[in-house]
Amino acid sequence: MPLNFLLWNALRTSDTGHGEAGKRVSLQREVGETVLVFHADTPEFRRRFGVVHVCDAIFFYKRPPAPPLLLFVELKGKEIADGATQLRETLLAVRR
Repeated sequence: MPLNFLLWNALRTSDTGHGEAGKRVSLQREVGETVLVFHADTPEFRRRFGVVHVCDAIFFYKRPPAPPLLLFVELKGKEIADGATQLRETLLAVRR
């Protein structure tokens, strides 16, 4: 199951954000909200999901009573079309 892999191998436990190469994205947690951040751009993630192009991070966001959301994040400064490919391939891999 993808969730088991994400929890055991990709969960970032100390932060509600992700950053690399001088770019950063984060969610500020409010009372009653749950925010989990999974680092997706790793060899282990690629191997587990069988993908080459992977986005940087996946955010899980839940604020009751609304259903949870998965937010796929690619921090691109250039080569935007490559970022779209990374997002699409990661989304499709996690949905399998």
